Amino acid sequence: MQGEYLWSLVEEFDKCKFVEAIVHLYLFAKSYDIPHLRQDAIDRLAWYVSHGIQIHDDQFIYVCTITEAYNQTKPGSPLRKLLGISFALHNYKDRVPMIHMPKQYLVDV
Repeated sequence: MQGEYLWSLVEEFDKCKFVEAIVHLYLFAKSYDIPHLRQDAIDRLAWYVSHGIQIHDDQFIYVCTITEAYNQTKPGSPLRKLLGISFALHNYKDRVPMIHMPKQYLVDV
């Protein structure tokens, strides 16, 4: 099992659902003021952004997940910063319609 990733063990792994779960974990930890869980969510998302995304992947994150993250966080939050970094690293603008993105997200990236 060493060296294998969760998404390599499942034939039809939905990577967007995985990222959505991490974002929800962060928002839950933020709402209930659980700093260690919030940091764990950020660490998992950061690892996934740097190791789990393949250039040929169709989509990394649902637009509604980005919108939800932006609606529930303030400017400068670690989650917003990481979502902006993920866009900059993987440039998925051709795969996700920018018109549907939150305006502040587009400013951040």
